Amino acid sequence: MRATPLDLLHDEPLPRADFTFLREAVAFAFETGTGGDVFERLATEMPLLPSAFDDEQFAKDVFLDELVTQCMPVVAEGRPVASTSRLLRRLVGRPPRDHATVRFRQAILRELASAPELATALESVGARLHELADGLTTSPSLRLDPNRRRLDALRSFVDVVRASCSFLRATSGLRRLGTWATRVHGSEAFSRVVELLAYEEGAAELDLRVRVGFDGRIRALAVVGVHERTQSPFHVPWYKRWAERLGLVARGYRFTDQEILARLIDEVYTGIESELLWLLLVVGDIDVYLGMLALKRGAERTGLSVCLAELGDGGERTLEGLFNPLLVADGVSVVPCDMHANAPDALTIVTGPNSGGKTRLLQSLVFAQLLGQAGFFVPARRARLPRADGLFVSLLEQSRADQREGRLGTELLRIRRLFERVGPGTLVVLDELCAGTNPSEGEEIFRLVVRLLGELRPAAFITTHLLAFAARMAEEERATSLSFLQVELDVRERPTFQFVPGVATTSLAHRTAARLGVTEESLRRLLQQRTDEETPALPS
Repeated sequence: MRATPLDLLHDEPLPRADFTFLREAVAFAFETGTGGDVFERLATEMPLLPSAFDDEQFAKDVFLDELVTQCMPVVAEGRPVASTSRLLRRLVGRPPRDHATVRFRQAILRELASAPELATALESVGARLHELADGLTTSPSLRLDPNRRRLDALRSFVDVVRASCSFLRATSGLRRLGTWATRVHGSEAFSRVVELLAYEEGAAELDLRVRVGFDGRIRALAVVGVHERTQSPFHVPWYKRWAERLGLVARGYRFTDQEILARLIDEVYTGIESELLWLLLVVGDIDVYLGMLALKRGAERTGLSVCLAELGDGGERTLEGLFNPLLVADGVSVVPCDMHANAPDALTIVTGPNSGGKTRLLQSLVFAQLLGQAGFFVPARRARLPRADGLFVSLLEQSRADQREGRLGTELLRIRRLFERVGPGTLVVLDELCAGTNPSEGEEIFRLVVRLLGELRPAAFITTHLLAFAARMAEEERATSLSFLQVELDVRERPTFQFVPGVATTSLAHRTAARLGVTEESLRRLLQQRTDEETPALPS
């Protein structure tokens, strides 16, 4: 097979699949309409470039699957399409080390964002591609007429090629699709497909005479003229068709028109098979970019912005207008915030009340790092990110029925996992460090963790409720390398969901208790109600 590179995800095209498997699977699907999970398998098994990230270590903590399925739905021509999100999920979870590939993807997204006509064309190609894929794998209603199903698949292929020619004017990697489509469009094999489809759709035109009764109903139809498409290479005059058929019958052979059409379809399919396989391999590629455009549109509908990150091997970390896409998907009114760290190995302690946005902030930081290093849109108005050589995420773990250790033991195991995996250049995100033990023990462990992290020099963001301890650390002279952020409160002590320098002075536990009805007054009212219900009424 002539291996024409068609890869929209990598600067240097990668081997995309086992072509022996793909050729056999697609040929079987074209013949039978049953392709099984071929596209899911392609998305799952496509090789990825080497990455510094192991998504198995953090995907569940930050709800990475939900990020992709809820915030990046594949939408084509205004309609969601049945798509596998597996490839996009793998790409987000394992950003490549290859800087050229990151720039390649950013260039495509930048062009799609600045040229709406190209984004529209990509949606059109995506929609036709999914029609093609669906016709090969899920078309039970057409299996009674296999020729019709296969002709529809060929028609979708022609539509994709024609729509893809518009990318020849692209300046990013999308031009690869335009170059491929233009070459295919000019090939003899493609012309044969077009001619067969045209002939099948209109082998002949009939002139009819209609007789209508007084009541307006049709009484009779009569054919008064037949005009055959004699210019088509597939045209055979009627007398030759009958002569050939009589000759075959005389020799003991019998063929129907449907069998002849099936042979013609097989012939033209053989001519385009290689190109069809390459096209099917980029179904997932196009879905990736359509998912990113959906993330962008979802943000803009709520007045938010996404951007492409400026990535560097050092320097500051700046995020302006950072937001959490999962909140947008949930329909929550999102308040974007700004983050800034002067050094790539800054260690930042975040404090503030419950429900102030600390955990969501950590989640947003992880999303920004993953998407930025993958070459995709970042949920922020502006992003300047140092490249991370790894990621360690640990949000506060919930108790489990099979948990062997108590709260302190579980916390210590979490810290051990941290130092087993962290190194220079790693981005560390820890939620509620030492929340599982008493304050005195927690402070000692907290201090140890901060000191050792200072020696390893990763970038770290740690939230804590040990407010007094955090305040003392901020005042200590040897802790000047630490940064401290707190949840901003308005004049009525309500979180603004912004983060400002400093250490919080209150967790606002009293406000949380009042909101949940756990004040002395509300509890006494409950006790009185229970007493009244249990006291038997006196006989009158």
